[in-house]
Amino acid sequence: TVGTSLALALRNAETHRQFQELACRDGLTGLLNRRALEQVIEREFKAGTRYRSSACFLLVDLDFFKSVNDRFGHLAGDQVLTSAAALMRKTVRDTDEVGRFGGEEFGIVLPYTNLDRALVLAERLRRQIEMQEFETDQGIVRMTASIGIAHIPGMSIRSLSEWIAAADLALYDAKALGRNRVVIHAPDQAVSIESVLLAQGAA
Repeated sequence: TVGTSLALALRNAETHRQFQELACRDGLTGLLNRRALEQVIEREFKAGTRYRSSACFLLVDLDFFKSVNDRFGHLAGDQVLTSAAALMRKTVRDTDEVGRFGGEEFGIVLPYTNLDRALVLAERLRRQIEMQEFETDQGIVRMTASIGIAHIPGMSIRSLSEWIAAADLALYDAKALGRNRVVIHAPDQAVSIESVLLAQGAA
């Protein structure tokens, strides 16, 4: 009787764990859903604020994704999203967290990461998406991505919402500058990775 009760309790605990895990995942891509991702962002923001530890938040948007749905259909669009999610998960480190922020937009949290390392990872991810042949039932689809980066601690970022907004602003600037590029958030200006590399080369 004791053995049966223990086995039942363990099975119930495992079932509860599985339900909790499913509740945190996006149904299509298997990545963290937005609610779970925002919890991770909040956790890292608190850690960065308390311990002055460096962290970066990336927003990744697949460029002109609507045209994929319009041209090939929503099933092909879902296949592209699933493949892009897998590519992001493969590109980042085990300690990083990737989630679907909404639609064709993804968020990546890089704990204990300075801006230089975040730029390297973001540019590598951008190139891999650009080179990837996304297979769908309707044929091969090519994509590019725009990426915005916001770093803490930062003088202009004083709250969780400001951290997310900073990454969103950098993403907006990446699109405004022509898409298929990485832009870091800087107060009152857009700084693309191209300008950063030029400055480093001149130094």
